[in-house]
Amino acid sequence: MLETKITPEELDFMETWHTPVALGECMFSNLDNLSLFNEDKFLDIWLGQYPLLSYEYMIDTQVEGLNEKEKFSLREGAGNLYCFAARNWGKSVIGEKIDLLLYILCEENETCGFSSFDFQHIQGMLESVLKALEFHPIVKTFIENIKRNPYYIYTRNGVLVESVNMNISDGKKSGSAFQQKHFKKLYIEEASRETQLVYENRLEAKSNIGCVFRILGMTNFTRNSPPGKMFFDTENKSQVLNVPAYINPNYGDKEEKQSIKKYGGKQSIAFRLFVDGDIIQEGVSALDMNRVRENCYPHDKNGFIDYANTIKSFEINQETFHNYKHTLVVERNPNIKLLYIAADIGDIGGTTEIIVMGLVNNIWRYIYNITLRNIDNKQSYKVFKHLYKKLNPDKMGNDNSEGIGKAIYRDLKDDPEIDSKKLVWCSFNENIEVGYEKDDKDKPIRVNGKLVVQYEHTLVWAVQRLCHLLYEPLVFLPMDYKLDTQLESVVAVPRGNSVTYECLSEENHLWQAFEVFSIMQWKNEFEGFSKAESIETFKKKHINCGA
Repeated sequence: MLETKITPEELDFMETWHTPVALGECMFSNLDNLSLFNEDKFLDIWLGQYPLLSYEYMIDTQVEGLNEKEKFSLREGAGNLYCFAARNWGKSVIGEKIDLLLYILCEENETCGFSSFDFQHIQGMLESVLKALEFHPIVKTFIENIKRNPYYIYTRNGVLVESVNMNISDGKKSGSAFQQKHFKKLYIEEASRETQLVYENRLEAKSNIGCVFRILGMTNFTRNSPPGKMFFDTENKSQVLNVPAYINPNYGDKEEKQSIKKYGGKQSIAFRLFVDGDIIQEGVSALDMNRVRENCYPHDKNGFIDYANTIKSFEINQETFHNYKHTLVVERNPNIKLLYIAADIGDIGGTTEIIVMGLVNNIWRYIYNITLRNIDNKQSYKVFKHLYKKLNPDKMGNDNSEGIGKAIYRDLKDDPEIDSKKLVWCSFNENIEVGYEKDDKDKPIRVNGKLVVQYEHTLVWAVQRLCHLLYEPLVFLPMDYKLDTQLESVVAVPRGNSVTYECLSEENHLWQAFEVFSIMQWKNEFEGFSKAESIETFKKKHINCGA
C-alpha cells in the first residue's frame, strides 16, 4: 500500500477542523448572519463561551478493550452540557446554533434532535441555522435536503437533524413527539420550561448506546422541577454551567444601570435570575398548569389544545401611538353581561398590559390583550379613555401600587366623561377584606354586635382568588403564548411566616394584569362584604367564595 506523509498544512487543517473553537471562529464571520464567510474575518468566541461548545470531536474513541457503549460514554463526557444561566451572553447562538452547525460538519450517519417547548421557539432558532445550511459556501455543500414544520435536515455525510415540539401546553399529550425517536444527540432550547411528562418521554428518545444532551435555558425553574433536578444532580456536576450576564465583555456600567431599572433593583428576583443567573431555590410552582390548560384553554374535537383559537391582541408603541384609535378595533359583544378592563401599569418607558374580560353565561372570557410599550402616562390615559368609550366597561381598574398607576387613575377619575364609580382601586401594597374572623368553633366573631372583618394582603389574595377562578373553572383563556409563559413561571416564595408570589418570566405584566382582574372580580362580587346584615345573609352570599 502506498502511503503519503501528511504535510504540516494538512495536519493543521485536520486539527482545526476537529477543534470546535477554531473551526467555529474560522468557518463563520458574523453571528447575526451565519451564511457569511470571509477568509480574512473570524468570529471572536469569548473565553467564557468555550464551555458552550461540544468537544466530542476531539475524543479518540478507538480505545482497545471498550465496547461501543463505553466508547460512546467518552463522547458523552466531552459533549454533555446543562447550561442554566443568565441571559444576553451568547449561550443560544454559540451553544446551539454554532454547535449544531459544527455537529453537521464533523459527524456522520447519526440522528440528532432539536427541541423546545413550542414550535415558535424551535423556528426562531433553526431558521437562522438554515440560512447557513442554504447559503454558506462551505456548509451548503454538506446538505442533501431540508424540510420545514417540522424540520428535517438531511446531510450528505448521513446526519439527520429533526425538530421535536414538546407541546407543553397539550397537557397529558405533551412530550409525545419524542416517542419512537432514537437520538445520539439532542439540543433543548428554553429547557427551564420542560415539564415532568416531557422529561420522562424525552429520556426514552435516545439510542441504545446513549445520547449527548445539549440543554440550555434560563434559571427560572424550581428545585424539584425536571430542570431543577438536572441542575442539582451530583452526577451532572462537571457538566453544569451557570454564569452571570456580566461574563459578556460588553457588559458595563450602562448595561448594569439599564438592568437595575428594568428589573426593579439588584435585589429583585428578576435581576437575580436574568443578570446574576441565580437559582431561586426557595420558590415552588404556584399554579397547576396541567389543570389550568385542561380547564381553561380551548380544545378541538379530539381533545387537543386548539392553537388556532388565539387571543386578539394589539400593541401600541411610541412610533404607532399617533394612530392608536384606528389600531384598537374593539367592540362589546351584546352577549356580555359584565365587562372589565384590568391593567398593570409599567414604568415610564416600560410595558403596560391591559386585558379585557367579559362575563358570558357565568364564565369570564379573555377577549382582548392590549400592550403599551414606551409611552408615557398621559398617552396611556388617552388609550384607557378610548377603550372606555368603545367598550363601555362595567368596571375599569389598574395597579395603583406605584406612582404612574396612581397618576393614570387620577386622570381617569377627574375626567367628566368617565363614571368614577366604575373605577376600581387596586394596590398590592395594601390589605383587602376577605371575610370574617371566626372562633375555635368556626363561628363568626362579633364585637359590640358587629362582625369582625378579616383582612389579607392584597397581592396574596389576588393569587388565591385567581387560582379559584382558574380551577373551578370560571375563566376561558384563548391561546396566548405570552400568558402561558408567565403563568408557568409563577412561584410561591416563603418570606418568614408568610408567602409571596413572584413571576419568574422576564416579562410579568400580563400576569399582574390578571391579578388586578381577580381583585376587581372579588371586590365587585362581594361589594358591601363587611356590611352584611346577618350571618344568614353572609352565608347565602359568600359560601364557597374563597380561593
